[in-house]
This record gives sequence, structure tokens and C-alpha cells, in this order.
Amino acid sequence: GQCSSHYPDTPKYNFKLIYFEAVDLIVNCIKQRFDQPGYNLYMNMEQLLLNTITDQECNAEFTTVINNYGSDFDAAQLATQLDTLHCNFKGDANTRLKDIVDYFKLLPVESRSLYNQVLTLLTLILVMPATNAVSERSFSRLRRIKTYLRSTMSQKRLNHCMILNAYQEETDKLNLVELASEFVCTEHRLSIFGRFI
Repeated sequence: GQCSSHYPDTPKYNFKLIYFEAVDLIVNCIKQRFDQPGYNLYMNMEQLLLNTITDQECNAEFTTVINNYGSDFDAAQLATQLDTLHCNFKGDANTRLKDIVDYFKLLPVESRSLYNQVLTLLTLILVMPATNAVSERSFSRLRRIKTYLRSTMSQKRLNHCMILNAYQEETDKLNLVELASEFVCTEHRLSIFGRFI
């Protein structure tokens, strides 16, 4: 345009402009990340469980969950089961989602069936990704594993390689000699590979 260019008067003022631009960008990225509809639904589901246990008001969360997952829940049963769950936790204000999961892990299968609606809600919370970082990491792994040189690998082998790559900590703990011995335990493989010590 016809306007004259603006140049900062001092280096300090220049860096101040750059700093505030960076802070503004960070704040907007954080807002964008946490103001997503899926994240709000996830928070409502989690707050429904936690507010029920701590005896806080949770009608808005309950309505949101029923409106979004109406076909998955029976509203009357879910309300009754949440009230029963509240009695079992005795309104502990320090309860976390992990405590609820641990509680259900310790319950016998027969008792768990009495909480089928709450278990469905808990399952939805646990399987819903809070961010898309996990899927992005999966594609990065896939790019590393399926290179041009290994482009003809079968789907079954690719799945196995992806699992091994995704769970590297557990893979590193495996005893390779035991695995190799188990692999060659049949007569045919034993004649090809021999024994492992």
C-alpha cells in the first residue's frame, strides 16, 4: 500500500513485539486445543462420574452424556447405578478416575454386571482419545517401519511389527533366548534352526 513501513525504535521494543506475538500464538493454540467439542464431551463424561461420587451437582453432565450417547444408555438405569456408586465411595472428595477403574477391577464379575451402564460410560471414557497425538505417532511409526525396501510385507507382519514398535518398553523386557527356544520347539523348525542355549 501507500503507508510507510514501521520499524521498531529500539532492539528492546523489537523483541517485546516478538515476545508478545509468541505468547499470543501459544495462548490461542492452547485455547484451540481444549475448546474442541470432543474434548468438552470427554470432560462431561469424566465429570459425571467424579461429581456423582463427590455428591456434587451433575445434571448438566448427565444430560449431555444422554443426548450424545442416547442409544448406548438407559437413562433411568444409569441414574440409579450412579447413585449406588456414590454410596460405595461415600462421597470421597479425593477420588480420581483411576480410583474408579481400580474399584471396578476388584469387583467380582457378578457385581460388575449390576453396574453395566456405569461400565459402559467408563469404557467410553477410557477408549476415547483425548488428543490425536496417538494416531499421529502411529503414522510416524508406520512410515519408519514400512519403508521402500520393506514395501511388500504382508498386513499380518506389518501389524506385528507395529505392535512391537509401539510397545518398545515391554519388548525390551522379553527374554530373546526363551522366545527363540519356544519358536524352534517343533521338529521341523528344530531341524532347520537347531537348539538355543
